[in-house]
Amino acid sequence: MIPHFYESIPGWFNFQDLYREAVARASDGDVFVEVGSWLGRSTAFMATEIANSGKRILFYAVDTWKGSPAPQYQEVVAQHGGSVYAAFIENMHRGGLALGQHFNTIMSTSVDAAKTFEDGTLAFVFIDGAHEFHSVSEDVRAWLPKVRIGGNIGGHDANCPGLMNAVKQWIRPAEIDYRGTSWLYCRAWYEWHEVSLNAGVIDESLEEWQDVDYQRRLTLLGRSAVEKPIPPTPPDRYIAKWGGPPGHETFEIPYNISTADW
Repeated sequence: MIPHFYESIPGWFNFQDLYREAVARASDGDVFVEVGSWLGRSTAFMATEIANSGKRILFYAVDTWKGSPAPQYQEVVAQHGGSVYAAFIENMHRGGLALGQHFNTIMSTSVDAAKTFEDGTLAFVFIDGAHEFHSVSEDVRAWLPKVRIGGNIGGHDANCPGLMNAVKQWIRPAEIDYRGTSWLYCRAWYEWHEVSLNAGVIDESLEEWQDVDYQRRLTLLGRSAVEKPIPPTPPDRYIAKWGGPPGHETFEIPYNISTADW
């Protein structure tokens, strides 16, 4: 048994239960992918859970290890000479986790890494990479077909409206399960998503608005399953309720929220 040591690694991680459940559901031969590993806090937790389960689960950590453009990340990257990959590996090894045995790494952008996997082969994918609207939309579009029927795909920061608007471009909102500040989707047996996934175009003017964007996309492709009127494009800004100090719970945020905005 490997003791958990993830709390000794700098970073942000609050989806332990979701990771535990993924391992508990898994079978020998399953493949897991974590997109966005940074210094290894969440990666160490998952790898430790897998090791202690005794199951033969192949676990990949996907990252560029060069950080997002946000200043707080770039400062750390600069301190490590342009990449935090060595620090990530050191953190994992310090807790007794070995590269190639307990985890594997793919140093790549999320979309390019997804291309290395065959469609329908992954049991679990968790996305916690770049949080800009376009990046999240591209990530979900790239990884969703890779998940097998009955497998799960999810991500962090579900409390960010702009991020979830991107997720809902590709997944029907009613089928998303919210788990704290994370979201989770179990890929259904039917291929409802393949129409838009194969369309090859991300049109940022067709953002999700009150559970209608997916139908809107299908309608424009001439493949609508349910006749529904197409509503007007949502406003550029809207009022959102957000946790904060007294008197600051409600404020305006951009519809296509970016890292700099939140």
